[in-house]
Formats: sequence, C-alpha cells, structure tokens
Amino acid sequence: MSSVLNGQFPGIFSLVFLVSSHILHCCWTMLIFYELVALQERLEFGLNLSVEKR
Repeated sequence: MSSVLNGQFPGIFSLVFLVSSHILHCCWTMLIFYELVALQERLEFGLNLSVEKR
C-alpha cells in the first residue's frame, strides 16, 4: 500500500517529510539554545549568591 502511494505522490510525501523534519530540527535547536541560556543564567546567579555570602 505504501509503495503504491509513494509511486503516486513521491513529491508530496518527500516535501511533507522535509518540511516536518525541518520544523522539528528548528524546534530542537531553539529548545537546546534556550536550555543553554537558562543554565548559564542559573550558574551566574548561583555564583553571585556565593560571592555575596562571603
């Protein structure tokens, strides 16, 4: 069944696959970037707290 569909609509399926994978890749990249920024801010906040305690 899938081979018949792929034979009929090869362009549509490849296009949908490319678009969905690109969107997923962008979401993952933004998520990882956001996590790194948040982690850096937490580290700097913790360092500032430890410096103030002394």
